[in-house]
Amino acid sequence: MKGKRVKRWIQKPLRFHHQDIHDELEDIKRLLGYVSGQVQELRDRVGELTKSTSMRVPEQDGSSGQ
Repeated sequence: MKGKRVKRWIQKPLRFHHQDIHDELEDIKRLLGYVSGQVQELRDRVGELTKSTSMRVPEQDGSSGQ
């Protein structure tokens, strides 16, 4: 009987700790998804800016002396 009681005392906090770890992992997954979306949005914006600025910048022909 004493062994079972000790096991319960040990296992109960471990179960709560295990659940806490799963909750933290879910939070990390959500945050990672958000960050991934933000990075993709930045890539898209940089791509748009690169396309629009490449049309505006005149090419130099090398006759300016530089």
